[in-house]
Amino acid sequence: MGGVEILGYVAMVAVGVSIAMKKIYYLRIWNLIGAVLFTIYGYLIESNPVMILNIILTLLNIYYLVQMAKSKDKAD
Repeated sequence: MGGVEILGYVAMVAVGVSIAMKKIYYLRIWNLIGAVLFTIYGYLIESNPVMILNIILTLLNIYYLVQMAKSKDKAD
């Protein structure tokens, strides 16, 4: 198993962990980590669909985390 494949599995675990989170703030953090890792993975395997989707997810997670920080609403 090569480093690129390991990166894909680590990204998969991060996204899986995000789904298990009860609090949206932590879900977004873990999903952001997974999306960034999947973006890198998509680049390394030269898969534009994987890269594009995860760039969009990264931007959405950042946007919502900034909104949450502004409202200081980390409980929900």
